[in-house]
Amino acid sequence: MRSGRRAHSIWRAVHQSDGAREWHALPDGAQACYLVGADGPKSHVAKTLSLGENRHFIFGMEHEYGGVDFDASDRLHCFIDKRLAPGYIGWIIAGVGVTQVGLARRSGVGGIAEAKTAMTAFLKKLAPIADFRDCAPTNVRAGLIPCGGLVSPLAAPRALLVGDAAGMVSPVTAGGIHTALRHGRAAGVAIADFLNGRKADPAQWLPVSYPRFRLKRALRWSYDNFQSDAAFNLLLRSSAMRTAASVVFFHRMRAR
Repeated sequence: MRSGRRAHSIWRAVHQSDGAREWHALPDGAQACYLVGADGPKSHVAKTLSLGENRHFIFGMEHEYGGVDFDASDRLHCFIDKRLAPGYIGWIIAGVGVTQVGLARRSGVGGIAEAKTAMTAFLKKLAPIADFRDCAPTNVRAGLIPCGGLVSPLAAPRALLVGDAAGMVSPVTAGGIHTALRHGRAAGVAIADFLNGRKADPAQWLPVSYPRFRLKRALRWSYDNFQSDAAFNLLLRSSAMRTAASVVFFHRMRAR
C-alpha cells in the first residue's frame, strides 16, 4: 500500500491494491477507478503518490491592458534582457480586446517581489515604443512554468500525470497548452478503454508517447548558462535567425 496526505489536508489520496481490485480513496468516502494528476506544476497528486515532481521553473508575470494606443495585432514583440528576464524573454502581444505585456525569468533569481520589480523596470524600458506606465492593468497573471522536461516516474498503477504536472512543457518556449490537450485527450481515451477491458492500464504504456524534449533541454541549458544580449542583437539582424524565431513561436500544427 502506498499513501500520502497533503499538508493541511484539503484532500487525501490513498492508493491500495486488494487482489485484482485497485482503487483510490478520495474525499467524503468517494472512490475512483483511476486518478489523473492534471493539477499544475506543483502537483499534489504527484507528491501524494510519490511520483516525479518538477524541480526547474520559470516564473512568469503578465499584465493585460485595455484601450491602450498600441497596435500589436500582427506581431509577437519579444524582448531579451539578461538582467530583467534571465533565462527567458519579455513580450507584447495582442489578446482578445486587450494588449498583453509580460516577462518571465528563471525561478530562483529572486522571488515574487523581485519579479514585480523587474516588471516595473520592464514597463519603463518599453516606454519609448509603448508606454503602459500610467495604465492600470485590467488583469494580472503570474505563476510558475516548469522548464526541466518530463518528471520521473510519470505513473503508478491506475494513476497518471499529464500536462504541467508531468513537466509536459517546452523547456525553450515554455509552451504546453497544445501538448497537454493532445496527450490529455489520449489519456482520457486510453483510460476509458482500460476501464472497459479493451486495453491494459495506460500507466504501463502511455507515458512512452510523451515528448522527451531532448534537444530543447539542451537548448535550455545553453540559454541558462550562456545568455548574451549582445549576441542576440547581432543574430536578430539575420534573416536566418528571424526565420528560426518564427518557426519556434508560430510553427504550424500538423493537420489531423
